[in-house]
Amino acid sequence: MYSLLLGSSLKQHAAASQQSILEFLATKPSVTVQSFWISNQVLVNNVDAELLAVLAARSDVLEVTEDGSVPLEEPVAPKIVERIAENGWAIELIGAPQVWAKGNTGN
Repeated sequence: MYSLLLGSSLKQHAAASQQSILEFLATKPSVTVQSFWISNQVLVNNVDAELLAVLAARSDVLEVTEDGSVPLEEPVAPKIVERIAENGWAIELIGAPQVWAKGNTGN
């Protein structure tokens, strides 16, 4: 029950506090906008320097930050030989060597 009330309250707060900025941005055909009620933030794409300055100067904008990205790390293949050595007893217990001997490697 509490989570429903909290969600409803956050949605109402975001709708009220974002109304003016969303109406303003709706007049800018070059931008795309996405509202986030849970954090009360607005993502605005395709913003030029002039519009950025206007947005930053508005009283209903707390801050303007660049949407960052997080680079993904290259996946690392598991070291099967080391893992077999660590868990050899379990590998033997389930009969994996016999299955592998028949050519079934799970690929």
